Amino acid sequence: MFVLFFLLSVVNVALESSHPLVMGMGLLVLTVMAVSLVVWYGSFYGFSLFMVMVGGVLVVFSYTISLVPYISEKKSKMSSEVSNFYDFLMVVLGLGFFCLVVIGLTMKENLSSFGLFSNMFYYTEDWSLATVWMSILLFLVMIFCVNVAGNYKGALCK
Repeated sequence: MFVLFFLLSVVNVALESSHPLVMGMGLLVLTVMAVSLVVWYGSFYGFSLFMVMVGGVLVVFSYTISLVPYISEKKSKMSSEVSNFYDFLMVVLGLGFFCLVVIGLTMKENLSSFGLFSNMFYYTEDWSLATVWMSILLFLVMIFCVNVAGNYKGALCK
């Protein structure tokens, strides 16, 4: 419980930044936390949810970064935000490694107790419905990204 509270606190601090990379990393940490909770209920659903969310986030932030204008006067502020991003990344990676070590040390059974691959090929009507909804979600994220990138100003536009 403490680890979840600490991760949410770190993400809250990271989302106060205005740089798209730091905000993307915060969103990625939230995605990993959500997927780690979902993975306990089924590996295929957790993997599918993770791939849809990461794909959507990558598309959104690639378009967002391409629209950010290039300003050469603010190099010191940009470098400090990038250094804050690396500090945040190191904290998240260190905490993730710590969580893996704690889980590995406290687990008395082998990895098959997680049930990660036990129902990998179990595909029912509910799974097909979830796959359709995730496809619709990814399609809507793609439409949103195209609308965001429709602005004719930014780093890649003349």
